[in-house]
Amino acid sequence: MNEKQLGTFGRHAFRLIDTGNAIAKAANPQLANTFGMIRRIVDNLPPPGNYMRELQWKGAHPAVKSLLEQYNDDLAKQLANGLAEMQAIDEETAYRQLKNMDHSPTVAPGGISTAVSIPDLKVNDVQLKDWFTKGNSGLSKWAKQNFDVVNKTVQRGIFEGLATDVIASEIIQESKLAGFKGAKITGDTAAARVYRQAQNLAKTAIAEQNHQINKRVWDANKEAMEGVQYEWVATLDSKTCETCAPLDGQVRDSEDDFPAWPIHMGPCRCQVVPFDPNGPNEINVQEVSKTPFTYKGKTLDEMTKAERDVALSNGLYASKVKVN
Repeated sequence: MNEKQLGTFGRHAFRLIDTGNAIAKAANPQLANTFGMIRRIVDNLPPPGNYMRELQWKGAHPAVKSLLEQYNDDLAKQLANGLAEMQAIDEETAYRQLKNMDHSPTVAPGGISTAVSIPDLKVNDVQLKDWFTKGNSGLSKWAKQNFDVVNKTVQRGIFEGLATDVIASEIIQESKLAGFKGAKITGDTAAARVYRQAQNLAKTAIAEQNHQINKRVWDANKEAMEGVQYEWVATLDSKTCETCAPLDGQVRDSEDDFPAWPIHMGPCRCQVVPFDPNGPNEINVQEVSKTPFTYKGKTLDEMTKAERDVALSNGLYASKVKVN
């Protein structure tokens, strides 16, 4: 992968993550409204020790599920808007990567159908539409997952004999600003956990669409892809998981020889990037040094801290690994 491709990959990887976060954030007003109303339901439960407490909560289940479906519908709408917005950007980026390795696409942008419908997308091996479509239980998979979060929060509070207002505060936190009541989607409340799950769901759907659009662009430009190889590129930092990190830098003759990406739900920031191994601008990996570096007869391990500081301050560096 050459320097231009690396730059394009980096910018687009962050754009994908930002778009996923923006989708989840756009549905936050409905999330706050939904969980604020659920909080009021919980706030009206009998106090600890009242035998009707759990029965009253079970009786409130239909109302809670109905409220969660409202958030379900709004997040689905925001997700559809975000996916539609990213389609043209994903396509343009896929074409740019071909041009970055000096390969001329045989089909121009817009010349193929890169529109990826929601039924074509899968998140965690579940079709995206099935996350938001009501099933036999009357709840969508997404709403059911959120109901489980709420129900477990309340049931645990009842079992532990917590005060009703304490249980309610674990649903969503209230805030007061300039005399107006509001809600904070922070901490370890049920609302905050659902928000983080929404971010993961949205980012995974965005990454999956990007993958499918790339494949369609590559398939439509087979002549331009002649002699091309594929490199797995992971965003390496403290958040990189143990599944993705070892794949970084691996090269295959076919994209299909790699695992399907994104590998996991959540912020999987990996992509497979085509590159020309014989390209004039290709970054080659070279061995820096095969023998241990010494300074005044000592290796780095044998030096004191003061001696290492002097050696390194003079621009003398050593590396036992291959670097770009």
